[in-house]
Amino acid sequence: ITAKLEHFKDTGIDAVWLSPIYASPMVDFGYDISDFRKIHEEYGTDEDFANLMTKAKELGIK
Repeated sequence: ITAKLEHFKDTGIDAVWLSPIYASPMVDFGYDISDFRKIHEEYGTDEDFANLMTKAKELGIK
């Protein structure tokens, strides 16, 4: 997603909705969160998420 943010901005997108991203056993499509302090490994690391938030903020994307 981070790599696509500039494209999103260029096409007029100003917000991104993320489905559950936290650690989960994935019994209920990720809504059965097992750890609210950890990003699910399929979606990257805490650092990846921080980079996504930083880049989105720089581009004015919520």
